[in-house]
Amino acid sequence: MGLLGKWTKKKEQEQLEAVGQNTTSVERTQKDTKERVKKTEKQASSTTKKVAQKTGKSYRVLLHPIVSEKVALMEMRGVYAFAVALEATKEDIKHAVFQTYGVKPTQVRTSHVEGKRVRFGYAKGKRRDWKKAMVYLPKGMTIHVHEGV
Repeated sequence: MGLLGKWTKKKEQEQLEAVGQNTTSVERTQKDTKERVKKTEKQASSTTKKVAQKTGKSYRVLLHPIVSEKVALMEMRGVYAFAVALEATKEDIKHAVFQTYGVKPTQVRTSHVEGKRVRFGYAKGKRRDWKKAMVYLPKGMTIHVHEGV
């Protein structure tokens, strides 16, 4: 073994030791990040609110909540407005609200809204008809229809 062999072996050993130290530090940081992720998941799961769950056929009955100033004032009194399917009955709407939000409505009122007449230059037409449902909840009960908006 000559002089060059001694130097190259020392360099190889130093490099291997450095790589070994780097892997242990990487393993430590991975463990730390996993612990942090677990802690944040626990905190996030404890602070989550109940949001609408689209299950069964309720997503076909309740199309979307109606958002307006008038409806916002009515929500303070426990009345919520939804656009619903044209063929939906009051019982269907009650069941869909219970299935989606977990609150059984006391009363449901529906109204058929006719689409407006519109013009695009020479062509005349009409927007589609739709159905509005006013859902009354028991006193003290609320639902979060605007969650995540």
